[in-house]
Amino acid sequence: MTPEVELEHLRSELDYEILEMKRVLKVGGQAIWRSAGKYPWYRKRFEKAGFKVEAVDIRENGEAIDRVNMYASLWRAEKLA
Repeated sequence: MTPEVELEHLRSELDYEILEMKRVLKVGGQAIWRSAGKYPWYRKRFEKAGFKVEAVDIRENGEAIDRVNMYASLWRAEKLA
């Protein structure tokens, strides 16, 4: 079995969680998350579900974006109409 096939159930679980966020948020509501990666792959899953996704901050040149320098990026997804 390929790694992609093994991880397919995670994608469907992630999509379920994103769709639940979309269901309970009103238009203009936001989901915010921090990531160890600068460009987390799952941001595209929010876009496919109808969210506007944008980076709030991305660590550049080794400068910290939080007090413990633990995260590489901060993201916001806004529910569109």
